[in-house]
Amino acid sequence: MKPFIFTGETLTEARDFLVSCGDKKYRADQVLRWIYEKNIFDFDEMTNLPKALASLLKSRAETVSVAVCGKKTSKKNKTIKYLFKLNDGNCIESVFLPYNKRNTACISVQVGCPLGCAFCATGRQGFIRNLTTDEIVGQFLQINRDAVMNKAGGVSNIVLMGMGEPFLNYNNVIKALDILSEPWGAGISHRRITVSTSGVVAGMDRLSAEKKHYNLSISLHSPFSEKRKQLIPLNKKYSLRRLMDASERYIEKTKTMITFQYLLIGGFNDTVSDARELTVLLKGLKCKINIIVYNKISGLPFKKPTEKAMERFISILTSSGITTTRRKSMGEDIDSGCGQLRQRYSAR
Repeated sequence: MKPFIFTGETLTEARDFLVSCGDKKYRADQVLRWIYEKNIFDFDEMTNLPKALASLLKSRAETVSVAVCGKKTSKKNKTIKYLFKLNDGNCIESVFLPYNKRNTACISVQVGCPLGCAFCATGRQGFIRNLTTDEIVGQFLQINRDAVMNKAGGVSNIVLMGMGEPFLNYNNVIKALDILSEPWGAGISHRRITVSTSGVVAGMDRLSAEKKHYNLSISLHSPFSEKRKQLIPLNKKYSLRRLMDASERYIEKTKTMITFQYLLIGGFNDTVSDARELTVLLKGLKCKINIIVYNKISGLPFKKPTEKAMERFISILTSSGITTTRRKSMGEDIDSGCGQLRQRYSAR
């Protein structure tokens, strides 16, 4: 019989489980408080539980289902790359990003990824399976506990920008985020949680229809459909036009701003014409652009843009009135790019 994993279930489900164990439902509240508030994952350390119940739970349940099997800390800015091992032996990656008094956990949603984006190390490794709800929540909990123990402060923000496409694992992802945002869970505000997509229009429409007010970030990377298709094969299914139409619908329904991620690649999508076309594409849209500078990944044919090209590109966007930020590069010295650490681990 599969164990009941507390971090993959709602408060109601946890209470029902405790009742099925012959105990009171309030014991579930106690267990979840130990897990989410006190970062205690061992039933024996939950001191207000009867010993008999702790023993029973050890035989029938788990708290966190991901274990740290690798960890690299940047010497430059204390970014930490985690390699987590799952119960079936598969590995996934997450990143802890301390920045401007804000601690962010960058979390994975799949083992590998089926989209095969040309610039991504994860896509080259293929797709194995979706992560379960508890595996998504478990990444946050392990990172948060580590941060608290190391006196870095707890995690304040969550971004789903690790391995995999969130909208291809929609049910598990949204349940995990709902748990992490509940007062009895991690209590992270919806406005501090960002879902990143490569452009799965069906998922965008579903998220807005269900009135889930998480932040939405979209991988754009080119204002030209044919060029974007070279980077993101998903563009063949969900064209750039369909993506932009879905973006307009999302903004209209949720009344929130969308962030477009733009990976700037030297000599490919960093030209004046790219920048000008981008301003046309986004004209009148309630959005902002986050520029990401491409950093070399072994085996991929792309290169980093020059500083001059970056400044020129950003200048064209800002002068047209588009809010533009440049993401600070963090963790280059620790294989922080998605899939790199797992790739090295798997090759051993």
